[in-house]
Amino acid sequence: MSATTDFDIISYLENVTSENKICINNNFKFCTCSGVQALEGVLENYRNSPAFVCVDDSDDSNVFTHGSGWFRRRSVTIFFLARCSFKDAEDRIYWNDLCRELYRQFLSRLINDRHKFETSLVYFRLDNIYSRNITIQEPADMTGLYMMFNVDEPYNLCYNQSQWQQ
Repeated sequence: MSATTDFDIISYLENVTSENKICINNNFKFCTCSGVQALEGVLENYRNSPAFVCVDDSDDSNVFTHGSGWFRRRSVTIFFLARCSFKDAEDRIYWNDLCRELYRQFLSRLINDRHKFETSLVYFRLDNIYSRNITIQEPADMTGLYMMFNVDEPYNLCYNQSQWQQ
């Protein structure tokens, strides 16, 4: 028996990326990473793509009780990054502004879509979204930002005696 509803936030965000006109028109590549310190998906595709939507696939979460049930709250981090020339201020500003607009559009989509997942008891916690601009000069000139929000899902903590030695 699964411990959660196993909502696949990565597949959902990959689909959102594939449907977004900014992503399509500017060749944003979807990838995953294990945090801001690694960004391995971006670095692996750096030579082939000018821009990225990168989702942290690490599983940071906590378990809490709400009402009569238990939930797992997962942190979701999405990076919007683009290659740019730090020697060319206009290029850097262009890509940074594009990433900010992409952040706004993704947030708008999340707000729009959140209700369709609530019937499966999957809750996008969008009442407090953290975001931060980032620049990466070494090893690759990149600009953009990341956003963080939480997703809550039911967590099965029903005790099953058959799983234990008597």
